[in-house]
Amino acid sequence: LRPGRSFIEERIRIYNPTETIRPYYFWNCTAVPNTKGFRFIYPMTLGMDHSGDKFFRWPVDEGKDLTRGTNYQDASSIFAYNCDQDFFGSYNDDLDRGVVAYANHHQLPGKKAWTWGWGGYGTMHQADLTDADGPYNEVQTGPLLTQGEVGRLDPCEAVEWQEWWYPIHGMGGFTFANKDVAARAERNGSRLTLHLMGSAVWKDVSIGLWCPESSGSRPESRANLGPRGTSSLTFDLPPDLARADWFYVELRHAGQRLALFPVPL
Repeated sequence: LRPGRSFIEERIRIYNPTETIRPYYFWNCTAVPNTKGFRFIYPMTLGMDHSGDKFFRWPVDEGKDLTRGTNYQDASSIFAYNCDQDFFGSYNDDLDRGVVAYANHHQLPGKKAWTWGWGGYGTMHQADLTDADGPYNEVQTGPLLTQGEVGRLDPCEAVEWQEWWYPIHGMGGFTFANKDVAARAERNGSRLTLHLMGSAVWKDVSIGLWCPESSGSRPESRANLGPRGTSSLTFDLPPDLARADWFYVELRHAGQRLALFPVPL
């Protein structure tokens, strides 16, 4: 825990001090409330099962929205496949709060969505695992793609990485996040609405829009960001950005970049 920050920062190192090859296995697991408004936010297009044998389209597979907890009757797990983003997590529309996980996806590719479902099997097992805080789902990170894999460490070899977790609220979800900022971007024609929350307090943050293929004006606005509340602002897009298929949103504070992400992601 760091002063002035709302995140938990983890530095994880697994080391083999022996003279023989050793297996390793590691997953971080967070429990989140499974009410009717729960949904997973995983920026991927494909998921796979526990052993990596069966694949699912994400977010909708065979007509079922896999992001919604209410669409699972049985206990289920889905692992991200080739996800090229560093963030993911969950949001609960009933409670208007969620959790963000952030790490370098090259170092920490494992992203697992787990639900006990709404059937009798999951209800029974959750009663064994929690006193009064169920039902719940799980958001998990790991250095391997699925929990059917076991890692290998050669003699004196180590694996290590960093990851960050923090809560958000009052945003209605998020479409981008890093360790400093979570954002939800909504584009409606020539209008863009941004909902922003910081993991620290930053005053007078510059929010600018630009497109590499455009030489037109760059709309800019300013906002104060912090973990206690959401900052929302709306841009009326100039004609060149309104015609663009995508453009960047950039957040800067005191000459330093806090975030840069495309819309749509």
